Amino acid sequence: MRGLINEIVQKSAQSWFGRWLRLPQMVHATFWLSSLSAVIFLPVFRYVENNHERHRLDTELSFQQQEWDKQEKIFQALKQKLGTQQLSPELANSVLPINQHVQTLLNGRLRALDLRWDFSQQTLLHLSLQGYFVDLQQFLTALLRDIPILSVTQLSIEKLDEEENASITGELIFQLNKDK
Repeated sequence: MRGLINEIVQKSAQSWFGRWLRLPQMVHATFWLSSLSAVIFLPVFRYVENNHERHRLDTELSFQQQEWDKQEKIFQALKQKLGTQQLSPELANSVLPINQHVQTLLNGRLRALDLRWDFSQQTLLHLSLQGYFVDLQQFLTALLRDIPILSVTQLSIEKLDEEENASITGELIFQLNKDK
């Protein structure tokens, strides 16, 4: 039996295992320590990575919850206003063609920065336009001629450049007169 062990040791001395056994103990310790560190580090790394992802998702969820709360408040306010002040079908039917006509009249010459209706106390159309004065003049003339139930309640024009043919921005508020 002893001869068999000596024979295995002599054969293994020439192989890679024998060379490994002849290396200093410091190399062996470094190898095993590195291997153990790699095995331990992988779950720690995954834990840190998952913790970071969870924190990011918590932050995103918090942000979305805040946005949801804001939207819910707006919805409740609109629902309350709608409950107190119903939009009649006649009014709704008159608003849609006006919107379409305004879009047609803009025709790419003027740019609508804002177009919204306000139904709070009176029916108002808020328009913010950008373009040139001549186009704004033609737009207003055509709109008031084609839709006589609209009347201008507020108009402000601001020149953007100091040039003679400079572009302008215009803030217009129209009132929808139901009795005309």
